[in-house]
Amino acid sequence: MDQQKQFAALMTQVKELTAQVQLLKQESQAKDARIAELENMNTYLTKKLYAPKSEKSVPVDANQMELWGENEGVFTQSEPTDEQSTQETQSTNQKRP
Repeated sequence: MDQQKQFAALMTQVKELTAQVQLLKQESQAKDARIAELENMNTYLTKKLYAPKSEKSVPVDANQMELWGENEGVFTQSEPTDEQSTQETQSTNQKRP
């Protein structure tokens, strides 16, 4: 009779352990799927970040002016700052009799 109780207890443990193994397999598969998803996302974002940009391969329009060309452009002199304007106004006022 003692052997039958031990056998029943062992069978119960086997069933519990089998259920645990199945649960762990499901968790492992879910984690594997999440890892694959994150790896795909990482690959996509890395390519998006470091891949050559299409803007670099577009030819420059010959009719378009350069933004930072040497002495080419609309503005040839810089505007005076507020401090420079104030100094010019004070010096002009002082010169008048």
